[in-house]
This record gives sequence, C-alpha cells and structure tokens, in this order.
Amino acid sequence: MRIALLLVFALLPLRTVFGFQEPTPTPSQQQPQLVERGDAAFRALVRDLRPAPRGSEEIQWRSTLAAGVREASAAHKPILLWAMNGHPLGCT
Repeated sequence: MRIALLLVFALLPLRTVFGFQEPTPTPSQQQPQLVERGDAAFRALVRDLRPAPRGSEEIQWRSTLAAGVREASAAHKPILLWAMNGHPLGCT
C-alpha cells in the first residue's frame, strides 16, 4: 500500500513536465455563462411566465346549493347548478 501511494505521488509531478494535461473542454461541454440582468428584467420575466387569469377564478363559487339559493335570492340573480354523473374529463 505504501509503495502504491509513493508511486502515485512521485509520478504526479511528471504529468505536467511531459505535457500530460487535462483536455480543454469543447464549447458544447463548457458551462453556460450567466448574464447579469437587472431587477426590472426579472420582474418582466415573472410577469410573462404567469398564466393569464381565467373567468372561472372570478366567480364566487358556493359549496352548497342552500347557500347559493339564499345569496342569489337576496341579490336577485340567477343560479347555475352544474350536475353530472361520471368522471369530470369524460373518462367513464
């Protein structure tokens, strides 16, 4: 074991003397360079990546029919009752 370690440490300096160096990475192997951008650019990126609001998120849904009937009758508005049987995606 000692002889193996001695050989490794003795031969390591010879690697640089004879020109045995690590190959330089090709451009495809190099790490991408980070570009420093400002706070405004980051906020614009976040704003562009957010999904657009959907109309169903603006509706104040009620979990029970009784609560919806009470509120609709007080506001004189109609009720949409959605009833179905089966899987919501039609995979029955």
